[in-house]
Amino acid sequence: MSIKTLRPRERKELMRKLFEDLIKKHRYLIIIDAYRLRANMLSEVRLLEKELGFIIKGGKKGVFLKALERIYPDVVDVLKENLHGQVLFIFTNNDPFDIAYELDKFEMDLEAS
Repeated sequence: MSIKTLRPRERKELMRKLFEDLIKKHRYLIIIDAYRLRANMLSEVRLLEKELGFIIKGGKKGVFLKALERIYPDVVDVLKENLHGQVLFIFTNNDPFDIAYELDKFEMDLEAS
C-alpha cells in the first residue's frame, strides 16, 4: 500500500481550494487570534463544532488570503492589514454572536512569562 505525499505547492493549492469552498458555502467568518492558545483548549473547542454548527480551520494566512481574493477581491487589502500572528478561521452559517459567546467561556488568564 503506497501513501502519496503532497509537495508543498500541491498542499497549498489543496488548502486554497478548501478555503474557497468554505468561503462560498458559509455566510460568516470568525477570525481567532491563536497566539498562546493551548492545544487542550483547542481540542475542547473542536468538540463544539457539530453542536454549534461551525468548521474551524488553521492554515497559512497567505493561502487563505489568496482564496479570499478570488471570491471577494475588494476585502483582501483591509483584512491583510489587520491579520497578524497566528490565527484560526471559523466558518459558519449560524449566528456568529452565539458562537463568540460560547467561545468566550473558554477564555482564561495566563500567567505572565
